[in-house]
Amino acid sequence: MDIVIPSRGRAHLGMSSLKALTAAGLRTFLAVPMGELAAYERYDSDLCPVVGCPSAGIANTRQWIVDNVGSDDTVCMVDDDLTFFHRRSDDPTKLRDITPEELWAAFGQLERTLSDSVPHAGFATREGANRNTDALHWNTRILRVLAYHRPTLDKEGIAFGRMRVMEDFDVALRLLRTGRHNVILNNFAHNQPGSGTEGGCSTYRTMEVQAEAAHQLAKLHPGFVRVVEKETKTSWGGQKRTDVQISWKKALAAGEAVHGHA
Repeated sequence: MDIVIPSRGRAHLGMSSLKALTAAGLRTFLAVPMGELAAYERYDSDLCPVVGCPSAGIANTRQWIVDNVGSDDTVCMVDDDLTFFHRRSDDPTKLRDITPEELWAAFGQLERTLSDSVPHAGFATREGANRNTDALHWNTRILRVLAYHRPTLDKEGIAFGRMRVMEDFDVALRLLRTGRHNVILNNFAHNQPGSGTEGGCSTYRTMEVQAEAAHQLAKLHPGFVRVVEKETKTSWGGQKRTDVQISWKKALAAGEAVHGHA
């Protein structure tokens, strides 16, 4: 599996995901804007090749990564500011810090999970991880650790670039609507400081861009996406934001009705 961290404007912030992945011995590409190669140069090594991405915006960057970084049939894009956890065996509703050996094994399992019938997979989010303790969580929202089966994306002509943000939701829905499944490896989880932090998408992902994307996603996937207003606690300065509610399993059922089971 090709593991890639897209990053922008955060060379000075510590790169918690990169530290965890390389400590686990996982070779990880760091994809950064061409103009920031010098800033990220200190991370470059055999275990962490730093590559310059000519595309602007997270959606176009993701597509450039799929098309150009690595050569494996599977690719996993990881947000740059994550910490990782393992589900506790004594109390499965709780998490503990993951060991480097467990993180290595987690990505190995992620790679083996991907196929034409399950072309999209990831890990649980820390928030809400206490509510579902099954080892696998099927056909739901996947965030921040985004693993894909490249040949399936290519075969179905599914790309990230048609939305400026929420591009991961668009691709997830398009895959489900072909009758294919996604899955979360629910024994592994991750956490993030919060949306809208310095660098990354915060340089252009305004409340207006967020709202525009929510309405666009609803138009692209009618009947499966509902635009809603949500209260925020720490992200976006505590403002109300326009967001979406997505019927993931309904999208899969519609895909299976048209295309059959993958």
